[in-house]
Amino acid sequence: MNVSHRITVLGREISVRSTADEGTVRKVESFVNKRVEQVLNSGNTVDNQVAVILTLLNVAEDYLAVLDRLESSRKDEDFRIAGLIQRMDSVR
Repeated sequence: MNVSHRITVLGREISVRSTADEGTVRKVESFVNKRVEQVLNSGNTVDNQVAVILTLLNVAEDYLAVLDRLESSRKDEDFRIAGLIQRMDSVR
């Protein structure tokens, strides 16, 4: 069930709806604020809107890298499992 939460990002209070519990919403809020702050502190922009866009791009890049590593790990596991099955079949 979606529940309304009040969060603050860049000093602006926002109402969001989420199925996550309060603790998870607070963790997300903290994560977002830290990542936006990193962009602002980098000195590449002072515009909050640009900072949010750059933050979104950075988070998307990180997310896609994690997906790539996960896919690579799955392929490696599949390869190892196939090798184990082949070894087991050869023992029979």
